[in-house]
Amino acid sequence: DRWHNFFKRKFDTKLTLEEEMGLFGELYYINRWLEFFPQEPPLIIKDWKGPLKNRIDFVSKSRGVEIKTVSPKIRDEIKISNEKQLEVNPVIEKLFLYVLKVEVNDLTGKSLQNIIEEIEGQLINRAPSLAVKFKDLLLEVGVMSDDYDKNHFFVHEELAYNAAEEFPKLISRDLPTGINNVSYSIDLSHCKSFKAPIEDIFNLNK
Repeated sequence: DRWHNFFKRKFDTKLTLEEEMGLFGELYYINRWLEFFPQEPPLIIKDWKGPLKNRIDFVSKSRGVEIKTVSPKIRDEIKISNEKQLEVNPVIEKLFLYVLKVEVNDLTGKSLQNIIEEIEGQLINRAPSLAVKFKDLLLEVGVMSDDYDKNHFFVHEELAYNAAEEFPKLISRDLPTGINNVSYSIDLSHCKSFKAPIEDIFNLNK
């Protein structure tokens, strides 16, 4: 079924540039996690929920990390897809935002193909069964590494935020009855007091 769905998507359409950038951000987080914990089993692959359409990209126990990729520009804004995306509840008790400022070009940085191959190489050496799971998750989004070698993504800056209850956001209980599926933008220039050390977003199991 996965292969059938994959080839159907493959011949229908490729990822848009925005989707490609979003997937790059999730893969970048995985690669950074593998660098942070070179001796640990790469369970980050089991924590990766983005391809399964979960509301949070990475979840371990009751902690989550949502990845946002944005182009460097004058205003620091991130888009939130709906009122449930940044909700904190008994399932997700602690939530972080990992924001990557990414520039797209033809030569500098890494393509999806580059970063997929890097991750696969590490997984094959550290946990071959998780290398297979990684491939399966890529199939869920209809991606094979050799499809995506044109666009390169250069990370200018990486920022972490603790998206606690007080963090500026819209959640379900803030909306009038009958209003849902609300998308909005957050101006990060007003979120400086919620900045967190980068290391905090990789310690999902602590």
